[in-house]
Formats: sequence, structure tokens, C-alpha cells
Amino acid sequence: MSAEYNTNNDQEFQDKLTEFGLESDCPVFEGMYEYVRWVGGASISAAQALCDNTHDVVIAWDGGRHHAGQSHAAGFCYVNDIVLAIFKLHNVFQKVLYIDIDIHHGDGVEKAFELSQRVFTLSFHRFDAGFFPGTGTLGDIGYGKGLFHSLNIPLRSGLNGDNFLKIFTNVIENTVKNYGPDVIVMQCGVDGLFGDPLGGKWNLDIKSFGMAVKHVLSYKLPTMLLGGGGYSKALAARCWTYCTAVALELEDIIPKDIPEHAFFSDYGPDFTIFCDSGNQFDRNEIGEYTDNVMEEALNLLENLKIHPKLLKEDPS
Repeated sequence: MSAEYNTNNDQEFQDKLTEFGLESDCPVFEGMYEYVRWVGGASISAAQALCDNTHDVVIAWDGGRHHAGQSHAAGFCYVNDIVLAIFKLHNVFQKVLYIDIDIHHGDGVEKAFELSQRVFTLSFHRFDAGFFPGTGTLGDIGYGKGLFHSLNIPLRSGLNGDNFLKIFTNVIENTVKNYGPDVIVMQCGVDGLFGDPLGGKWNLDIKSFGMAVKHVLSYKLPTMLLGGGGYSKALAARCWTYCTAVALELEDIIPKDIPEHAFFSDYGPDFTIFCDSGNQFDRNEIGEYTDNVMEEALNLLENLKIHPKLLKEDPS
């Protein structure tokens, strides 16, 4: 950053920061340009490996920055590497299924493709009053040619692994059947893990994330796994290590104990790869909330069978 702009008294510069979302949770920092290039470039390179057919599963755990928009940063996300990766995938693959299990709504990705049939965006997230970003209702289903190609699963606080996997597997099964994707991009934000300091009161454990990844990989489609939210370094490292083992089909033999290393003390007091699920009250069990959300989601997916096939006219 040049010295002439490095001042809080330059109102024009401050206005630019506000315009591009470079304040609050996305402040300007030294090396920001290089950071954006690394994050975006890693996910684009992973997508290229799928396009080249050299790998059937690719991973970029530092990717998954799903809040950034076309011209603004948001929610700790300076670049939407997911959107860039999907653009790259479209060079080879016609239909992309995007799955987001971060506790926060994948708003930036949905916004980018809400008018397109070539991407189906599916987000499982917490939706409660005052919870960021405040979007992603069952009524958000896309527009124009992209009508019925966005699906949101709004869930409440306290979500446990059983409820999550119940709705996840049913919705994914019907999405794959009705949409028929050529490739899958899965954002595995782990801020829904119990104990995450910023995530927002879900009870998920590491094995629940691993089982979700395993279910997606069972379709044997080219698949990209990305990171996302996760504000405990030790929890995120545990979970993405286990998900990597799942992708390599090594989850049954991965050592339970954390090996000694420079950051070993961060993994106490148990020093194992797994963590307990939480015991907060699961508000999704009030009445028939989970069943009603799943039923409505499955009804929306039925529209894919009758929606006009306009893919040849959709250049996005």
C-alpha cells in the first residue's frame, strides 16, 4: 500500500474501503494481494486437475471463502475462490452441484449463480434472528433460468449430528437424482463443530463431517473439497485431517492420538483427533421442524423435473 493512502484522515480512501468491504471483519493488511492470489489460485488449480482428469477428488482446505461478492469482501472472505473454481470447471463440466455445510449461509456463491442452471447451489446453515449473514430461507430458490436451482436448508441452533445427517443424506440423494450433476464442489466449513468459538451453537462432531464427505464421495463423481469457516485451529485441523482420511479411504486406520509436534499443547486435554459432540438443546427437534424443512426441500427439488431445459441457452 502506498504511503499516500496509509492514513485514517484520507476520506476518499476510507470511502473506497467501505465500498469494497475492506473494513470490520475484512481489514486491509500487508500482503493482502498475495494472500488473495494464493487462496484463489489454489482452488483454481484444484479445479484444473479435475478438468484435466488427472484426479477424481481434489482438496483445497484453505479455500471455501463463500461470502465474498463480485466487488466486495465480506465475512472474513477477501476472494470468492469457489466461484472462480466453478468458472474453471465449466470449461469441461456442464452441470456443477455446489454443497455448503458451513454453519453460515453460502450467500456469495448463491448470488453469483442465482440466474444459472449450470450450477445448483445447496446450503445447509443456521438461520436464526441476528445470525450472520441473515439470508438463505427456503424461499430463496433462484431466478429466471436459475429458478429452482438454489436450495437452502435453514436450521436452528443446537443441531446435532443425527439430525444433520438425516436431512443431509436425504436432500443430497434427491438433489443428485433430480439435477444430475457432472461434478461436485463441497464447502466443508467446520464452524458448526461443538466448541468453535465463533461458529454459532451447533453440536456437530468430527465424525459427522466425515460421514457427510463420505456420502458425497459415494456418488463417484469428480469432486472438489474446500475448507471454509473454522475458528479453532486445533478443531479445524482435526476435522480436515479426518475428512482427508475419508477421501483417501483411510478413516478406519488413521491413528486416534495426535502425534507430538510443535503445536501439540493446543490439542489438550485429550490429545486425540476426535472431539465430543455438544449437549446444547437442539431447537430443530421442536415439534416437527426438521421433518417439515426436509419435506419442503424435497418438494422444491421435484420442480427440477418439470423446469424447462434451457442449458444450451445458458452461457453462464
